[in-house]
Amino acid sequence: MSMTGFFAAIDPDKLDELRDDPDAAFEFMADARDEGDEERTVDLDKAWHAIHFLLNDSAYEGEGTAALVIFGADTIGGAVEEEDAPEMVVRYVTASQVEDIAALLSAISVEELAGRYDPDAFEQAEIYPAGIWEEERQEAFDYVAGFYELLVEFYEAAAERGDAVLSSIG
Repeated sequence: MSMTGFFAAIDPDKLDELRDDPDAAFEFMADARDEGDEERTVDLDKAWHAIHFLLNDSAYEGEGTAALVIFGADTIGGAVEEEDAPEMVVRYVTASQVEDIAALLSAISVEELAGRYDPDAFEQAEIYPAGIWEEERQEAFDYVAGFYELLVEFYEAAAERGDAVLSSIG
């Protein structure tokens, strides 16, 4: 089973409706994925973890706006205990956080990310999917760079519309 990152732009009023209802948020994300609205969704395939690492120099942690890009700010329904974890956890960022994320991503070029890319560090940090970074080196980065560009466009468009963003990895 592969873990992919999926993001959906959402009207802030709709976010308010879903904020405390993990089942409804899961259904919203499933519908968004099925509908494939290219303007309001982006599927990062397996590049999500690499993008987070390139932006934060950490596998799962981060500070400030860069930490919100992939893993969001809060979980729909609040904190989730591991034993109670649903099939998919949906996280979100508010419309104002989307504006901050769009500004941050717009300021970081693919060339700058290329300067941060170290296949050995990716393997050492166990960045998903493990094993490809040392094997494929530049090809692996090119794969990530293409998805990064899609993510930048996605957040810029969401910010322009005043949308919040839901995200899930699974």
